[in-house]
Amino acid sequence: MTFLNPLVLLGLIASSVPLLLHLFSIRKSKTVEFSSLRFLKELQKTSIKKFKVKRILLLILRTLIITFIVLAFSRPTIQTSLPILGTHAKTSAVIIIDNSASMNISDGKGNRLNRAKNVALSIIDALREGDDVSIITANTIMDNMPAPVSTNFALVRQEIDKIQPIPNRFPLRSSLSHASSLLHQSQNLAKEVYILTDAQVNVVGEKTDSLLNFDRSIGVFVLPIGNSSEKIGENVSIDSVRILTNFVHKDSPVEIEALIRNDTDEEIQGIVVSCHFNTKRVAQKSVDLAKNEKRAITFSAIPNDDGVIQGIIELENDVFLTDNKRYFSINVPSPPTVALIGSQQNAGFVDIALFTGERAMNSLHRIPQLFSPLSATTMDWDNIHTVIVTDYISDRTTEARLRQFVEEGGGILYFADAKTTQQQINSQLQLLGFDGINEVTAQKNQSLNVTLFDYKHPLFSGIVKSTKDKAVLSLGEQNIQRARISNGGTAIVSITEGSIISEKKVGKGKLLFCGLPPTLEWSNFIQLPIFPAFIVRSVQYLSQTDIKGKSYLVDDNILLRLPKKHAMGGTFSITDPNGMKQNYSTVQYPSGAVIPFGIAKVPGAYSVLSNGNPVTGFAINPPSNEGRLAFMDTESLEKVVKSYCDPDASVALIDESSNIAKNVAMARTGSELWKACLACAIVCALLEMIVARTTKNDMNGEIAS
Repeated sequence: MTFLNPLVLLGLIASSVPLLLHLFSIRKSKTVEFSSLRFLKELQKTSIKKFKVKRILLLILRTLIITFIVLAFSRPTIQTSLPILGTHAKTSAVIIIDNSASMNISDGKGNRLNRAKNVALSIIDALREGDDVSIITANTIMDNMPAPVSTNFALVRQEIDKIQPIPNRFPLRSSLSHASSLLHQSQNLAKEVYILTDAQVNVVGEKTDSLLNFDRSIGVFVLPIGNSSEKIGENVSIDSVRILTNFVHKDSPVEIEALIRNDTDEEIQGIVVSCHFNTKRVAQKSVDLAKNEKRAITFSAIPNDDGVIQGIIELENDVFLTDNKRYFSINVPSPPTVALIGSQQNAGFVDIALFTGERAMNSLHRIPQLFSPLSATTMDWDNIHTVIVTDYISDRTTEARLRQFVEEGGGILYFADAKTTQQQINSQLQLLGFDGINEVTAQKNQSLNVTLFDYKHPLFSGIVKSTKDKAVLSLGEQNIQRARISNGGTAIVSITEGSIISEKKVGKGKLLFCGLPPTLEWSNFIQLPIFPAFIVRSVQYLSQTDIKGKSYLVDDNILLRLPKKHAMGGTFSITDPNGMKQNYSTVQYPSGAVIPFGIAKVPGAYSVLSNGNPVTGFAINPPSNEGRLAFMDTESLEKVVKSYCDPDASVALIDESSNIAKNVAMARTGSELWKACLACAIVCALLEMIVARTTKNDMNGEIAS
């Protein structure tokens, strides 16, 4: 037995009042001497005993009246059903409804989410007046909002009807934790949790060592929706999308790789996969997948404009629509502006390579003027992305401005000047933030051999697709007589003695060092087929912002880092997949400006704008494992739920096709006894009145006689 108002039991102290009054009413007998006993009659001993018994009976009845009244107000309850003596114990019910994406599929019995909602309505129908109920869905956990407790069942039914599937996994343990918190705040005797889920295997994704506080007073009822062995139908999903191209610019092909997975145990033929740029289909393929096969499919498409591309890889419709689309974003920059500092003798071949890249590929914007080390101070530094230096810079003002340029995010390609001493080059590179160099010379009738060629580096990837040894040979027949090798940075191309092409991050920018002058004095580098590509790629690499927009998952907390040119922050607008714009203010971090976008909820491709101009893009996708339609059987689901609860928790399975109201009624094992206590108090009061009246009559009769 438990008491819902245990503090009222302090009122039992009042039951001692009749006893005290009884004790105070007893007087000690006094001996009174009479001159004559002829007027007094001897009282019979039986009458005296009868009078004492009635007084004790009155004492007991008056004590019971107070005791039963106090018990009635303390609301005693017992874990049994007493239809006559007891009343229905008020119940607090929490219904957890799995509305993850996998619940939106249909099997032989219909849509699973609709069935779960119907089961929830059946549970509501079994509740009685005075009960309360709470509804928990995945939205409740994602939005970090408390589930309201309601006794208005009509309103709760409306809320259940409004539940829609969301593109996210079902957080089972978090939902149970929230339910535990709600029930331990309830004062009702009966406390119950109902779990309505399709038991997809990913519900066990939350790892924890702690147990939930479900004791024997809380009943946990698991209602699996759907049969784990039932065939659902064909489903193909898109696991991921990857941008393969390192440098993107207008009117140049971009390669995109999509990983497609067949989630069924049967071969599927003729799957149509499409690639869209800004809602326009730009590529399409048809593929066949063996059972449970995963395959990477590559698309090649050409962006026709600068700015942010909102991309979609899309499958034709199947049984599960949520995983048929995967969103991505590509930032197509305007052609970078490059300035050339040097003499005509040293910079001539570099200028030709830049001219070719500008005219043939529209991949860069070359400033026609060749700046000398002295005239470089007149450059429009704020509108330049990359500077190529072919001569030693003797002007200290230009040298200092170059250091400021790279620290603020600019890129520098620095060629070693053959006519300058090693000490001068060392001094200048160290001022620019690079490490020192050494000079090496080949032995007579020999040349320095390239031993390392990082063909996977963005400077060369896509140009050379080969193994390491073949990549070195693909440079052509090299003839390197002298070179300056760097003592630091990240090596990209090396000879036996050290690195001849290396890079280092300086401030927010990058410095690329080449120890071979762009002339024929020390090597035939400028005659190799790879030289023009090296120059153009270097400009693109040093100027390139992140072309691959960030990708997030639903429920991620997004802090969107802006490109370095927007490091000062400000106000930006973000366009969502529905075309709606919302303004955001940035927050400054040591690494730059960040937009606190918040929790990712709606899948799709997003664009960030500044004064109407594109800045960057990002994408939000549902978790890929939601499309893996594998489900636990009932025993496994029960085991998972029990693993989250303490050993004393009561966990039971209910078949969704059974009589839900009957099963819920069977769970109502609690009865309140306040009415029985009140009835007992009334009966005692009536008996007290009868006994008191007969006692008074007996006393009057004795006196009269």
